Amino acid sequence: MLLDHHFQVEIGGNFDTTFFSVGGLTLWRNIVETRYGSSKSGTPLIEPGEGHVNNIVLRRHLEKPQSDLYQWYIEQNYGVQARDVVIKLLNRNHEPVMSWLLRGCVPVRLSYSDLTADTADPMVEEIELAVESAEVRFE
Repeated sequence: MLLDHHFQVEIGGNFDTTFFSVGGLTLWRNIVETRYGSSKSGTPLIEPGEGHVNNIVLRRHLEKPQSDLYQWYIEQNYGVQARDVVIKLLNRNHEPVMSWLLRGCVPVRLSYSDLTADTADPMVEEIELAVESAEVRFE
């Protein structure tokens, strides 16, 4: 049984071990329905259509002021600065057992946790990435 709590994130070739959550690892496909006028059946033929990848969301606690994700987000003002992201699920020996290669990722949203005076919760930085294409690998 694979456990989902031990993983590693690489953005543009740089490892970042501070992420505590990765969400949206979903691949899906449109279905194309076709009906022919000469068909004796009233039901359409179903064929696979275009494949899609959901946006992914990466979350990390801010242990110190960091600006790398903010800088990447701001760079989009000057043209698309897509990066590849690799997410590796690791076993107990820290070896990859499964990985997601996400190509052409572009930040579409950057958010921070609410500031509240009555609690002492860790500050969370969250970035949402649009993904051009994805490949799942089983190591």
